[in-house]
Amino acid sequence: MILEYLKIKGWKGMKVFYYGNTRSCSQLGSAISSLIAASIVFYSGSYQSIFLASIIPYILDLILMLTYPKELDGELKEFNIENFKKSFSNVLKEFAISFKRINLLKSIFLTATYSGYYSAIKDFLQPVLKNFALALPIFIYLDNTKRSSIVIGITYFLIYLATSFFSRKSGYFSERFNNLFSPLIITMNLGFIFGIFSGILYEYNLYLFSIILYIGIYLIENLRRPIGVAYISDNINSNILASVLSVESQLKTILGAILVPLMGLIADKFDIGISLIVISSLLMLINFIFIKK
Repeated sequence: MILEYLKIKGWKGMKVFYYGNTRSCSQLGSAISSLIAASIVFYSGSYQSIFLASIIPYILDLILMLTYPKELDGELKEFNIENFKKSFSNVLKEFAISFKRINLLKSIFLTATYSGYYSAIKDFLQPVLKNFALALPIFIYLDNTKRSSIVIGITYFLIYLATSFFSRKSGYFSERFNNLFSPLIITMNLGFIFGIFSGILYEYNLYLFSIILYIGIYLIENLRRPIGVAYISDNINSNILASVLSVESQLKTILGAILVPLMGLIADKFDIGISLIVISSLLMLINFIFIKK
């Protein structure tokens, strides 16, 4: 919808900048919600209340959707079975033709691989943060739930402030390169390197430095995501862009579904540090094979 809006306005050249800024606002909202969630846990003494409180922003989001410009609804036709068959057939044809193009497959692979990696490992940060919080000699007069809620809430607030900043700078970063392929490859490798060294530092009980590098994986995902969406849109017909982005999202989800139990299995056998090293190294190796091909 964002890319369609930019096309209507004649701002297609601003794709990375515009999407980077909208994502930046989203991350800023997450930063604020982290503090609210931490406050709810602190005062209620449990995590259950957060799920009830989350109903409020869901309702507000539904109201926000009603304010979207009508032209983003696309071409509206009277429904009949012939129109439906024709539209469905056209989309499938364009979809099949597009997926025979190597540039499209390359762009989907580049974005989905790192996003799948990010979605698989991001939730492993919280238990590390919790253990780190309980080891700190602060707020020792509070029970463990309240102590961890304060440290985790503040940490995620700072993380999301940083990811908001990186998303906003995505356009400026992409302008340093002659194409969008180079920054995607560079950031992907850098993210995997952060994962490997975060695991190594964790093994040496250097938890603070391990967490800092772990957060680097978050920052890179938000720096590269607007670039990735723009890169996909450059290699696809806009009529099926939503479908292709859906496929990319499904690929990311499938990859995450494979990596999460694998990472959990290794973490159970050894620990989180070893698991992070193995998963990051494996994906980096696959990435190098992809670049060579």
